Amino acid sequence: MKVPKKYSNLVDWLKSIIPTDKINSYIMIDYEEDDNLRFILFTKENKYSISAKAPSVGEYICQLCDNVIEVSFVDTKILNKVQCDKCGKKEAVLIRTTGGYLGCIATQRKPRAGEDWNRGNDLADGDYCYETWDAIVRDIVKYEIVKITSKIDQWLDKQAKEGDK
Repeated sequence: MKVPKKYSNLVDWLKSIIPTDKINSYIMIDYEEDDNLRFILFTKENKYSISAKAPSVGEYICQLCDNVIEVSFVDTKILNKVQCDKCGKKEAVLIRTTGGYLGCIATQRKPRAGEDWNRGNDLADGDYCYETWDAIVRDIVKYEIVKITSKIDQWLDKQAKEGDK
């Protein structure tokens, strides 16, 4: 499935967590209503659904002349810098977006014994921006990490004591 250009930032962020550039080998992409996208990735135990709505408008400010520029994101990549319409230099930086959303839901892939539903949790969500993406990735790591068994704790304590000698 071809992802619209306005989601290319998110595709780049997703590529940063998979082992190759072949995103379709690791992540399912599905359309939702109103041209929103859902990216689904799987681990051994869980499924993560990342819902995305690209922002509709970006506000930029020129670092040279302080001119504020509004850019409509119809089907274009969200750029960090754009050309200023006042001074003509490509020095206008993105300061805020409106109308975007990014969020994640974690769902267990199979029910626990005696249950006929799959447990799940809401993970980070917020504006369509890198900060929200980073919070989602950190939440996925927190969701996946497992506690070390007591035997390993004892072994680590023994190693630490031997190292103190």
